[in-house]
Amino acid sequence: MDFILDRVVCRHGQLPCRLVANEGIIVSTERGQATVVNEVGYALWSWIDGKRTGRDLLRMLCEQFAVNDAIAQDDLENFLEQLHKLKLIKLF
Repeated sequence: MDFILDRVVCRHGQLPCRLVANEGIIVSTERGQATVVNEVGYALWSWIDGKRTGRDLLRMLCEQFAVNDAIAQDDLENFLEQLHKLKLIKLF
């Protein structure tokens, strides 16, 4: 799934996200759904600005949370793939 890392990640529209009790809640009013993410997912969501690639997000993730690159890459790719399937992000 390296192709995800080389693409620019953009939110799909204006999707509000709130942090509640160490969990982020991303709300898609268009789809009528709420997606709950953990603290790391919330940080990643806040970094998605339509300018950064998946690789940029990986670097930031490793720096912020002091995690192993290989493990972080796997988790990030899975997270972005899920957000993409839920139509919460676009990949360019």
